[in-house]
Amino acid sequence: MATITHRGPFQHQAQVRRKGYPTQTRTFESKRDAEDWAKMVETEMRQQTFVDRSEADRTSFGELLERYLQEITPDKRGWRAESSRIRQFQRHPLALRMLSSLRSVDFSNYVKERKMAVGPKTICLELSVMSAVFNVAANDWSIPVTNPITNIRKPGLPQERKRRLVGDEEARLLDAAKASRVPTLAFCITLAIESGMRRGEIADLTWKQAGLRRTLSASMSHIKQVLSTIPLLHRDSSKYESGELQNVVREILPDSRVAACFRHRLGDSSVVVSTTNRGTTRLGGLMVCDAGHICPICHARKMTRERQTISHLVHDHYQGGGVLVDAVLTVPHRLDEPLAIVLDRLDSTWKGLRRSPIWKSLASELGIVGCVRRLEVTLGHHG
Repeated sequence: MATITHRGPFQHQAQVRRKGYPTQTRTFESKRDAEDWAKMVETEMRQQTFVDRSEADRTSFGELLERYLQEITPDKRGWRAESSRIRQFQRHPLALRMLSSLRSVDFSNYVKERKMAVGPKTICLELSVMSAVFNVAANDWSIPVTNPITNIRKPGLPQERKRRLVGDEEARLLDAAKASRVPTLAFCITLAIESGMRRGEIADLTWKQAGLRRTLSASMSHIKQVLSTIPLLHRDSSKYESGELQNVVREILPDSRVAACFRHRLGDSSVVVSTTNRGTTRLGGLMVCDAGHICPICHARKMTRERQTISHLVHDHYQGGGVLVDAVLTVPHRLDEPLAIVLDRLDSTWKGLRRSPIWKSLASELGIVGCVRRLEVTLGHHG
């Protein structure tokens, strides 16, 4: 049953009630429009073709974008780029319109407007995101809305350019990358050349997805969620190992100076470093944290110097007629036992051994003049 109520100048409210259907209400400027709408709704209810459009009438496109951003976008691999596109479109006037009022011509005008600012590829990516929003609203959330982007003409994409590095272009490209203000740029270029991965794939690649340290292969998830192993041809795996180790420390200590070690340059000034093997120059001055006890890069630099010093001492000892005696002190422990407790036990055991008569007799018999201690941690069969 339809009821028309006069609510003031140019305000005629039509209300339709029928058993089994939600109450439908809408306000019009003229009584004739209110009566026509009420008859249409009653006819659809009688023919059982009625669809409740009240949610589309009271939901704006901006609100729909926000819901999609909160519920759907976080589960996607490219969530960062999609979030940026959604935030950009939420500032557009179309985001203020109700879903029931949006038409294909609105988005055709949007395409014409965006052509003045961005390229065809960007426009197609934006339309793809908005089309996905409408599809999810209709299929997953049961909002009575059609996809207005389906039937509009999209801008044509330019033909892809094929280019290969020739001559010494690779060397010059890497030299320029090392001179940039992004310390990891040269590493990313080398990874792209060796693996054939695209820019977006490298940007999304994390050390957790990669098995670079042992197998020199990167496993990453593509659009179809198929894991593929990409072989890497790099001859020096130490670069991958240091990057993987430093990434672990960066996750554990995100606010420490270790997170910026060898990733940022000191201030605005850069140091020009000569490369003698190629006769070129590059920018140096990378920030170093000097936290050798927690930073894998600084620890490796420190251990390299210590190994060189020990090697020189051992060499001089051999030259003087001395010998090297290897002694192994094994301390069993559980896998879940804190390392500090294990090291304290090892240190007390070592001190007790040095004070024992057996050690003093052995040192006197062999003529031991000093000790170099080395810690090696292994995993046994029993954990």
